[in-house]
Amino acid sequence: MQKDKELKKEIYSEVKKNWKNNFNDNWDYVLFGDESKINTTFKGHLNNYAKKWLPKKLYFDFIFRYFFKGNIEGLKSMYQKLEANYSKELLVKILTYRLIGHKKYKLPLSTPKYWEDLKFAETLIVERDKIINPDFLDFILYIHDLTPIGLPFKLYFTPLGILIDFIIKQYEYNQDGVMIKVNEGDVVIDAGGCWGDTALFFANEAGAKGKVYSFEFIPGNIEIFNRNIALNENLRDRISIVKNPLWNASETRLFYKDFGPASTVSTKEFIGSSGECKTITIDDFVIAQNLNKIDFIKMDIEGAEPFCIEGAKQTIIKYQPKLAIAIYHNISDFYTIVNFIDNLNLGYKFYLQHTTIHAGETVLFAQN
Repeated sequence: MQKDKELKKEIYSEVKKNWKNNFNDNWDYVLFGDESKINTTFKGHLNNYAKKWLPKKLYFDFIFRYFFKGNIEGLKSMYQKLEANYSKELLVKILTYRLIGHKKYKLPLSTPKYWEDLKFAETLIVERDKIINPDFLDFILYIHDLTPIGLPFKLYFTPLGILIDFIIKQYEYNQDGVMIKVNEGDVVIDAGGCWGDTALFFANEAGAKGKVYSFEFIPGNIEIFNRNIALNENLRDRISIVKNPLWNASETRLFYKDFGPASTVSTKEFIGSSGECKTITIDDFVIAQNLNKIDFIKMDIEGAEPFCIEGAKQTIIKYQPKLAIAIYHNISDFYTIVNFIDNLNLGYKFYLQHTTIHAGETVLFAQN
């Protein structure tokens, strides 16, 4: 029973390190996320009352249960299943950040080195007159030459993307003597290809005998993806773009609105939709392509990961690939994806990585 409470105790300890700073100012920290009405809404009054009259431990319990309602037991279970102290400590920090917010808590990468590395990423831009405007937020994509960091290829991307993908290396785990990455000769499923950044990275790692199947179905993303492949003829033959969304069933009609990395997707046609396509599962794709091995599966598909991994069940059982799954889109993904893999009883061990200074880009790694 004591173990069941361990995660909560660790988060409480993390918050308690600077309790006065964390909870002394409702204008910087607002439990219910409504700064403008903190003193007028019922929830605002409730928060003020609870903080004023409850002992610290009870107030923490109050906000912990409010924020993680319905997910507490799952998160505790996930915490116990993480293999290394590094991963357990990182989960505590990620959940603490989600609990009390960026104004009160910094994630591990939030250091001067992070900003130094971002400035360095900007020095990798070449041919500044050649740009792509993806019509996504305020993004402008410049050609970056990654040769100075040991990656012999170029691509249109943002400096922040370069930092996350290629300097910090979002889809490689290397902590406490454990390495999980794409190796020479690997066959890779790249679920969520977007502009081709991860496909190029994996293709370089897999080498001439490797292969990357990158799933991307948004036309605007594919156009940029192809331009990035065109910059790297040496990697072209190692990458195949599969223009289907991944799901837990094949041949499901999906409707989408093209908006780059944040494109809207629905099983029903909606106002503003710009196209439609049909899904495929990883299992059906592997059979259709007559593949005799899958070594590495990466998924970052805007919250569809729990469905996609269901559609990869037989592939995982048969080939037992290394896994790198984004779990940050929904708090329930943290534990439902771990539970799904663990329930296959294949002996997978679980590790965690987080590659930004905000809530996004938490990746679950697994290998047996």
